[in-house]
Order: sequence, then structure tokens, then C-alpha cells
Amino acid sequence: MARGLSATLQSTLAAQSQIRVTLISIETGSGTNYFTNANFDVVYDSNTYQAQANFLSVTDTEENAELIITNCKIALSALDTANITTYATSSIINKEVIIYSAYLDSSMAIIGTPTIMFKGKITGYSISDARNTATIALEVSSSFANFEKITGRRTNEGSFRIEHPSDRSMEKSHESIIDLKWGRA
Repeated sequence: MARGLSATLQSTLAAQSQIRVTLISIETGSGTNYFTNANFDVVYDSNTYQAQANFLSVTDTEENAELIITNCKIALSALDTANITTYATSSIINKEVIIYSAYLDSSMAIIGTPTIMFKGKITGYSISDARNTATIALEVSSSFANFEKITGRRTNEGSFRIEHPSDRSMEKSHESIIDLKWGRA
């Protein structure tokens, strides 16, 4: 079986024509929104993926075997003020996005299980304004986006004073040239 695809889906892909749709789930502060590029609503996993003008496009993603950060951008209409208040806000950062690819049969039902094409978190957004339109671009990165980010506190006065604003005990910490050994020898 090629890449875990069902026999039904394999025969669909071998046929002369296919109906392929993209399903996108975007987590927000108030729940999850579901969009599709189909001309009609698509139901998958008890969720209705809405066919509407709010979802405009998604950039291609590239599959690879390396542990690198992959990105894509999702374009949404900024003409709807509800989209601006939902997606053009800092609370959307680090929310999960899943992009599925699904094939439909002649009755417009999903064949088998949709394939996850990309899964990541929103790392940024931008709004572009043109004469007759406006677009929100959500920047989505794979789970390795924060892999090299340094978190936590440092052993310097600035980090220490965040927790203890009146304590001056770390004031000269940068002057120590002795390597302190911790734990047992």
C-alpha cells in the first residue's frame, strides 16, 4: 500500500479525474474555525468545513525528511471585520493549524480519511490593504519553529530583579571569574 493510502483512494488517484479539496482547521481563542476551498461545505470528523469567501488561499508546503522548520501562509479576507478581530490579534500566535488534503467521490463525500499535509502553529500575521480588497496573511510554521529559542531566566542582575526588584545581591554577578562547581565531585 503506497504511503498508507486505502485501496479505494488508490483507485481514485489512478482514475482519469479526481476531485481534490483542501480542509483547514484554525484554532482561535474562542474555538476552532474550519474552512475549505470547495464550492460547498464539507463535513469531516463531525466538523463542517465552510465554503466561503473568507478563506482565500494557502501556499504550498514542501515535504522533506530533515528536521527543519517548514512554513506556509494562509490568506484570509480582511474585508470582514470579524476576521480582523479574530485573526489580526496577538492572541492568535501559537494557535494550532492543520491542513488536510481530501478526495471526493461522485456524490461529493470524502473518500477514506483526509491526509494531513501540514500541521503547525501560527507564528505571525500581517494585513495588506489594496484599493478594492484587504487580506490577512497568517504565517504558520511547523512544530520546530521554537526549537532553538532560549527560554527561562539568566543568572544576571536583570533577570534576578524581575522576581526580586529590591534585592541587589546579583549586582556584581558579572564580575565573578571563578567557575562555580555544582553538585558532587
